[in-house]
Amino acid sequence: MRRLLLLPWGLLALTCAQAPDSHEAEVNQNTLESPPPPSQAAVRFAVDTLRSLVTWVGTKPSGQHHGTFQVGQSYLLVEGDQVVGGRVAIAVRSMKVANIEATSPDHAKFIKHLMSNDFFATEQFPLAYFEIVRVEPYVAASETELVSSGTSALAPAQLTHSITGNLTLKEVTKTITFPAKVELKDGQLTAEANFNIDRTVWNMNYRAEGDLGNNLIDKTVNLGFTLKANQGNPNR
Repeated sequence: MRRLLLLPWGLLALTCAQAPDSHEAEVNQNTLESPPPPSQAAVRFAVDTLRSLVTWVGTKPSGQHHGTFQVGQSYLLVEGDQVVGGRVAIAVRSMKVANIEATSPDHAKFIKHLMSNDFFATEQFPLAYFEIVRVEPYVAASETELVSSGTSALAPAQLTHSITGNLTLKEVTKTITFPAKVELKDGQLTAEANFNIDRTVWNMNYRAEGDLGNNLIDKTVNLGFTLKANQGNPNR
């Protein structure tokens, strides 16, 4: 298993054309789990869309591209001091590419391709979703996971929880599990996670198989979540 790197989005540029060194999200290919009904004791925390962000990284042999998605109207459910549920909306049509100048013709061309049916098909599916099924204490699979690489913004030893939920992209929903750091302090909730997925599981098959040339695009895509949520007013 790869070691986890939780990176602020501005540090996502890598020096080699390979997927970020991160945990592979565990994907349940056979069963779609359902979230439990919310408890009456659960408190709703509104996600601050102005301070929350989803990052992405895609790679191919000749290099990589990285950027962000904005977070749409979302919430987390908290019971006592534990997250017990929630739903995060990802505004796919807000996609930005960080490593191509916004004024360059290549920027508009690249964005248009990512939004096409080859990838996210945003005309049909403008939003992606992650719905929490359960949150459990994080247990490292091995001692090597506790070793920081020295470039991490968050050391693996700081991971607090394992999150299982349903990720929906292009109307394909799969139950995935990944580690995260979750903190609740003074009525404010922060959740951070970074993991790799295989895009072909969600029917993004464009140039995923072929010769090891520039036409091949890595099936592995890195996603990073930084969520800030508050009880009551979401943007305080």
